[in-house]
Amino acid sequence: MDASSKRNTWVLVVPLILIMSAWLGIVALDWTMRFTWFHWQRTFVSSQVRPAYMGEATPLGVRVTETRRGGDLAALLGSDAETEEFAVEHPGGFTLYTDEFGLPNIPPTTGTQYQIALVGDSFLVQGNGTSNFLGGRLSRILKEPVYTIARPGRGPALPLSTALIHPYFSEQPPELLIWAIPERDATGYILTSAAYQTLRSIKSSESQALERGARIAWGQLQPEKLGKSLPNTSIIAQFVRRAWTKARFSLGLSRVADVYISSDGVGGFPMLFYRVNIQSLFWSPDARNVAAAQHAANLLQARVMEPRGIKWVIVLIPEKEQVYREYVPVSAYPRGEHWPPSVFDELEPALANEGILVVNLLPVFRAAAARGELIYWPDDTHWNEAGIQLAAETIADAIQTHPTRDKN
Repeated sequence: MDASSKRNTWVLVVPLILIMSAWLGIVALDWTMRFTWFHWQRTFVSSQVRPAYMGEATPLGVRVTETRRGGDLAALLGSDAETEEFAVEHPGGFTLYTDEFGLPNIPPTTGTQYQIALVGDSFLVQGNGTSNFLGGRLSRILKEPVYTIARPGRGPALPLSTALIHPYFSEQPPELLIWAIPERDATGYILTSAAYQTLRSIKSSESQALERGARIAWGQLQPEKLGKSLPNTSIIAQFVRRAWTKARFSLGLSRVADVYISSDGVGGFPMLFYRVNIQSLFWSPDARNVAAAQHAANLLQARVMEPRGIKWVIVLIPEKEQVYREYVPVSAYPRGEHWPPSVFDELEPALANEGILVVNLLPVFRAAAARGELIYWPDDTHWNEAGIQLAAETIADAIQTHPTRDKN
């Protein structure tokens, strides 16, 4: 091979090597983040190193929030111009704490006897600082300490399954367990999953199975389950999705409508709505499966709550798209359907029939919306300070006016 041929070969090989190296680096970063940030392995491995009841955050962490512009929905808009137009300012300067277990409580929590456990997902970690999260507000209203077990981004089933194996509650269960379920998760599948995971975690804890080291849940490694979990824990997939949205917008193509914009504003702000939430509100009765949800609730009530003397409260949290449904563009409706009734209309009496105190926030939230009040961030899927306070007052009132606990 002459010198000219060698040069031509290297001209082709070197860029290829660089591209492959860059790609391997990106893939390595993606998998590193999958294990260290998203904790993907926790869906099928339980480990002695990090007990299941530990939170997602670093124990005894302290962080002061910064002012930011734009919530989670504003970030999904197709262009920087749209994001800037519809984003609102979220104030900062508030202190966020995590306790000895990496959960959103102000330490020290050791030595405190908690009779109330508040369990749920990201709705429980909204507010101007940890003291103004839902748990802190309930504690002030009820004049009792409230312990929060929240797992943002993990759904409501996982935190419930770990609540009663937490060191504070494994030997002395709480008198009152408040479980918050967002409307999108109010399905027979989620409640059945919560029942299965809770019974399994309690059994594992009682048999000290976790002390034997890592255990693999082989059922979670089925191809169809892995196929769903991998894209949701990939920074590459998330980046590509957002980049494609912006590219379509820049090229003048139709925008990928992950977010819909209201034609009228609430409190002077246009409202952003999440496509996934809208779709979930149109799920069929078969998909919702309230009968299965009631059966799962019965199982948990009979085998977990009642034997431990726990009074169970289930809080039904409506989606922003349900509360402000008059503002959702008709173009967002699947197949041009009319807006369906809330699943809470059927789920609330079904759960109440099992002896559970059900706090349905939808009626009071709808009433506030009818008065023109802004109780969700206009550019985010979560409730704002007014919404958190309204939820806290409604839950506390239901607890105080119902015989949920024996008072001395």
